[in-house]
Amino acid sequence: MRKRTLAALTMSVGLLTGLTTATATATAHAATSATTASCSGWSTTDTWEYEARTVSGKTSPLRSGPYGVCSPVTTLPAGARIGIDCYMTNPDYLTVWYHASYSVAGRGVVGWIYEGNVTDVPYVFPCG
Repeated sequence: MRKRTLAALTMSVGLLTGLTTATATATAHAATSATTASCSGWSTTDTWEYEARTVSGKTSPLRSGPYGVCSPVTTLPAGARIGIDCYMTNPDYLTVWYHASYSVAGRGVVGWIYEGNVTDVPYVFPCG
């Protein structure tokens, strides 16, 4: 009876260890994919440029891609005027991001801004 209990216990620990390792590996892979492949290579549409504003009362990052983990290209001041070319829905989180441009110290900067950080957005065409 003790041998069976010990064998069952050993088997359970082995299964738990395998599941934990598989879950950790899958999570690490997903995190790596989101931080590397998702920040570049997105198709945009350079159609009309619509003017909008960043949310008043807070600064907003203009990011290198349509994910919160993508590095900021610049930080926009509260109430800044930006140009918006198009929008896209992030395929992993179903959040809306705008492809936008902003002038910083006389040079144009482009990137992605989360919809919650923008106001006064007119109808914009989808990117791509």
